[in-house]
Amino acid sequence: MPRNRFREIKKFIHLNDNSKIDKTDKMYKLRLYFDILKKEFGKFGVFHSELSIDEMMVRYYGKHSAKMFLRGKPIKVGYKIWCLTSSNGFLYNFSPYWGKTEKKEGPLGARVINELIDVIPESEYPNHKLFFDNFFTSVDTLITLGNKKMKATGTI
Repeated sequence: MPRNRFREIKKFIHLNDNSKIDKTDKMYKLRLYFDILKKEFGKFGVFHSELSIDEMMVRYYGKHSAKMFLRGKPIKVGYKIWCLTSSNGFLYNFSPYWGKTEKKEGPLGARVINELIDVIPESEYPNHKLFFDNFFTSVDTLITLGNKKMKATGTI
């Protein structure tokens, strides 16, 4: 397919209604697509016992207010996405990060962990081990996860 034909077709693909744009959601145009992906990733449940929470960068050089710059990373410019993955890399849940939000219910790391482990039923928490780096590690987070009977290990 010629490049110009592809661009012509791509111009008319929309995943959300532009007349109902939510100004507070920077990822509004992709939100429906994200929800479909999350549903498909979690379709069969979380079937690995060892899980990891970390960030992932998706390379992007265009103009967008959610674009981040992270010095010292292999992909320095793009979108930051928080991910819940298995020990062999299977993605169960993800959450794009677009900067500060108005709702502040504890540290960002704790909010990310709580959002990502929502795909795991609470009755299965004792069957999983969660690993994360020092960004997510805090005494309060580990106590909260311990009270939920989920095993967790974080670097300091």
